[in-house]
Formats: sequence, structure tokens, C-alpha cells
Amino acid sequence: MLVLLNSILFTVRTINAQGIDNYDTELNTMITSREVHGIGSAANIFFLNDSRIIQNIHQNLAERGHANVEVKYIERHFPNRLTIHFRIVSPIFYVVEDGYAYVFACNLNLIERVEVQNVPHGIVRFDIEGDLLSAVLGTSFRSSVAADMLKIEAIVYVFERLPFAQTRPLTDRFSSVRFIGNFKYVYTVHGVRFQLEATANFINHFLLAHSLHEYFIANPAEFLDRLIRGTIIVIESSEHGLTAHWTA
Repeated sequence: MLVLLNSILFTVRTINAQGIDNYDTELNTMITSREVHGIGSAANIFFLNDSRIIQNIHQNLAERGHANVEVKYIERHFPNRLTIHFRIVSPIFYVVEDGYAYVFACNLNLIERVEVQNVPHGIVRFDIEGDLLSAVLGTSFRSSVAADMLKIEAIVYVFERLPFAQTRPLTDRFSSVRFIGNFKYVYTVHGVRFQLEATANFINHFLLAHSLHEYFIANPAEFLDRLIRGTIIVIESSEHGLTAHWTA
């Protein structure tokens, strides 16, 4: 059986790349080059290390100015063909450190480092508690405070799924997010902020605060004062469940 698996029949002969929701001839050509994916000319389709290949692609594309590419998976077509499926990830937040803005995509990979005044339009500033541990393009977000990662994952998860964010930039609603201890403070462009506890039920906390904020936006004549200042606080209790209220 081992002899059969090692047969030249299963030597990878053809490698294609397929963009998800987009087609980019230049990227396809780049991803399928041996200098980028690192798959040897005698590689056997059964013994490929997908994680290593994906790591190679991310690293090499980042060095070539394409840190915004994420390989989703590698598909095998037996006996000897591969398709590398990838997508272009969008910037969603940035962290300021040492005078620069480090821009991260929705998959939490670092895709750009720019001067603060050159931050891409539509993304939100995150003020984390720790320091960035990696400034290498194409690598995942890492902080000296482990809890920062969990907080960011939760915020990004919600941001990506907000209905208005499907057609408009996040900065139509939010300016920054600040992590302080067990709380996340989400600052809106109108002035009011959300105070949210870092709990397992955080997503529902955020959605409740957001819905109250949207209600204020829809009724500005009545709630202008609550739009431009104060804090929306979400509380969870066994007696009342989730409740949200505004306070000055």
C-alpha cells in the first residue's frame, strides 16, 4: 500500500488558485508560483503539509505587498492536482503603537503599517491594554495581554455581522474601542459610548446596546441628548436577564 501511495502517479503536477468572490489573474499567478507556495517538484499529494504551505503563501505574499490575502483551504483533485482557495480580506481595525497605525483584517492578520494620518477610511481604532508582540505583515494579532485577543475576536465577530456594516463603513457609527480591565468601551461617532462587560454573552450585550443606540438615532428630536453624550450600560442578572439603560 505504501508503495502505491508513493507512486509517481501521485506527484503533484498541476496547481491552480481560485479566489473566493473575486478573480485576480496576477494573484492567481503569484500564488501558484513555487517561490510563493513552496511545494517541491516531487511533492506527493498524500504527504503535503497544508499548514506549512498556507504559512508560506501568507508570508511570501506579505513580502510582495499582498498581506490582505488569506488562503482558506487547499483542495486535492486526485491523482495529482491541487486548487488553492483564497480570499481578499478587508481591514476592520487598527492599533496605534510607536507612532504608527497597525491595520488588521477581519481574520485578525496584520495587513498594513501606515502613519496614523494615513489610516484607511472606514476602520475603527482599538486601544488595547497590552503591547503588540508582532509587527510582521501577514501574521496574526498578538498582544502582551492575553485577554486582548479574546476581546478583539468578540468585537470583530459582531462588527462583521452588523446589518448596516454590509453597505456602509463601521465609522458611520463607531470611532474607537477601548479595553479597560473586564470592560470594553465602544465609542460612537455621535458621542455616547457603550459600556460592555467581557462575558461569554458579550455578543448579546453588544447587540442590545447597539439596538438602543439605533433607536436614539431614529428618534433624534426626542433623544438628541442621549446621542451626543453619556453611556449605554448593559447589565445581566438572573432576575431580569439583559437590560440596557442610558446614564449621563
